[in-house]
Amino acid sequence: MRVRVPPWVPLSNQMLQYNKSYFPNTKFIFALSGGIDSVAACHSLKKKKFNFLAVHINNKFIKQDDKIAEDVQRFCYKEQIPLHTIISTEKYSKGSKEDFCRNLRYKALREYAKSQGIDFICTAHHLDDCVESYFLNFLKGHPEFVPIQFYCKYPEVTVFRPFLLNKKIDFAKHVADSNLVEYVREDELNSDMTLMRNWTRKVVLPMIDKKYKGLHKVVFKKMKEHLDSVAKN
Repeated sequence: MRVRVPPWVPLSNQMLQYNKSYFPNTKFIFALSGGIDSVAACHSLKKKKFNFLAVHINNKFIKQDDKIAEDVQRFCYKEQIPLHTIISTEKYSKGSKEDFCRNLRYKALREYAKSQGIDFICTAHHLDDCVESYFLNFLKGHPEFVPIQFYCKYPEVTVFRPFLLNKKIDFAKHVADSNLVEYVREDELNSDMTLMRNWTRKVVLPMIDKKYKGLHKVVFKKMKEHLDSVAKN
């Protein structure tokens, strides 16, 4: 479905925030899904003239996937961003749909990075993702875990996530400011309320936020401490 940026989202003229020192001094892959987060982050990286290749994974999981791939291609053509699209041939059989798609993406990204001799993959994870992961870790009895690691090392490649201190609304503002709404689609799986993360995102966390405004601050502090430790090491 097309993404509609809410009318109450103010125009900010402010770029997404990240520390350039966290980026590798070499070419990297940017995982471009076609959602608000990745389109905004990709556009920001282009404006800052980072050396990267956008890679889109077409899971062929739902009919919408082909339309998302077309919009990603149009966006990259307009912004003159180098793009490589990978079409998946793996079929879903059972288990978590979310896990299947996520594992498929990371596997494809890692394999392509290795084939190209590229050692780093950048993703657009943000603070709201961290809040969701923190809450889910809490339900599983592990509130001490860092919600989302800045670096995640695989045998073939290192995944890094430089946008973790930005909120979801920051990405929506960037898309609105930059007139990119026409290139963005929301994955229909994000509306599947049988998925635990969607239920957490759309039902539980908004209810908590009405009563307690401090959750984002708690997670922000935790992520800031994590990033500071990364910087020192």
